[in-house]
Amino acid sequence: ASYTGGITGLNYKNISRCSNAASIIGKSYAGGICGRNGINNDLVRSVITDSNNKGSISGDQLIGGIAGENIYSSINGSYNIGSNVTFINYSGGGIAGSNYYGTIDRCYNTAKVSSSLVIGSIGGIAGRTYAGNVTNCFNAGLISSSTKGTIVGAMYYNAVIRYCYSLCPNTYSPNISNQNNGLISGY
Repeated sequence: ASYTGGITGLNYKNISRCSNAASIIGKSYAGGICGRNGINNDLVRSVITDSNNKGSISGDQLIGGIAGENIYSSINGSYNIGSNVTFINYSGGGIAGSNYYGTIDRCYNTAKVSSSLVIGSIGGIAGRTYAGNVTNCFNAGLISSSTKGTIVGAMYYNAVIRYCYSLCPNTYSPNISNQNNGLISGY
């Protein structure tokens, strides 16, 4: 199913101090706390604060340890320590599969994030961020895919990564053909 989360499928308000330990399996927009945080409207801003995921998350696209997608919203002070985040294509991340005009701050991931195919972007914090901010975060989970960054898999349109670091065991391989790998961002 689409919009699958350990707490709620869709969050249009505020979630604070919640925890999920169940395994989540969804088609698209799947996350440990919610499938989608926010709506496609910058006038309505949702917030996830001080929450965590300890379960495995898997699905087809837009899969994240906390939220499958963070859109015009914020994820603050939250972490993912589940066993793994696995997706087939498009975008997956340890905290959010996609961060679209959103903010991810003071978050961390220790789970393995992987894709079974070579398409899509993958990151320890966000699979991709489009005009969003990722700040004060760290990743210590293994990242496995063709377009990968230990913090963000792909950055678009004035996206910002600031004060983030990686403890990821990945080896940076810039000379491998057909791959976009980066220590912090894949591209």
